[in-house]
Amino acid sequence: MDFKFEEASQYEPVDNCRSVSLHNRRDKERVVASGELLIAWHHEPDQLRAYSNFNISENGAKIFCECYLPDGLTGLAVMHRPTGIRINRTCMVAWCKPVRDSTGQLKYYEAGMRFF
Repeated sequence: MDFKFEEASQYEPVDNCRSVSLHNRRDKERVVASGELLIAWHHEPDQLRAYSNFNISENGAKIFCECYLPDGLTGLAVMHRPTGIRINRTCMVAWCKPVRDSTGQLKYYEAGMRFF
């Protein structure tokens, strides 16, 4: 597999959490998580991509990315790094929105991933 990584340093840092939980968010809030979510998109299954993530639950995650991810894009969420928690579930982009600075300049995108 050819690994390609989204640069994590340009996104807003999350310093207050060192672990991640995959508990259902209907019972608990999503857990703030530093690290990366590894995804193999169905249109390029031989490419594993790493995305910085902000929070994660049993049902999905919010990730940061440099380019827009279209709603409905599907893939396989493989694992969370650095915790090593294996996910191995089909995922889909539920939403994607731009994040802009105070001058209106595009900083990055946030995307909501739904796990199936």
